[in-house]
Amino acid sequence: MEARERIRQQLDELFALAPQNRAAWELQEELLANSMEKYQDLLADGMDEESAMQTVLAGIGNVDELIAALPGDTAEQQMW
Repeated sequence: MEARERIRQQLDELFALAPQNRAAWELQEELLANSMEKYQDLLADGMDEESAMQTVLAGIGNVDELIAALPGDTAEQQMW
């Protein structure tokens, strides 16, 4: 599985119970971008792919507080 897919899968699991709105989607996309940047930085520093991936996934940690701070499902926030 490609690095982006592994990170996306982890984030999808963490955001499974998050509100289905634009704010949650934007937060998840920001975390994905930051995680991919960190992964690339670790590789550039000489870390092997699997160690870099494990470091990135562990670094995502618990996002419950971030999700709790998101606005609820309002009509203007709805993605679809």
